[in-house]
Amino acid sequence: MVKAKSFEFGEAFDNLNKIVEQLESGDVDLNDALKQYEEGLKLVQECKKQLETVENKVKVIRDKYATGVQEDSE
Repeated sequence: MVKAKSFEFGEAFDNLNKIVEQLESGDVDLNDALKQYEEGLKLVQECKKQLETVENKVKVIRDKYATGVQEDSE
């Protein structure tokens, strides 16, 4: 299995914004618009996955330190 290049959230978000701008401009033919739409959905899916991963890590860190704070205050 070939591993995809590492996912960069900022780059993906910028690409997604470019796709939205192009589609909103109306200067894209139907076939290109369909390809861009599909690419946009893939980018949204990847961004969402990464955000969920980061959110879970933040919860773990928050819970770890929240527990520590409660113990210190007793």
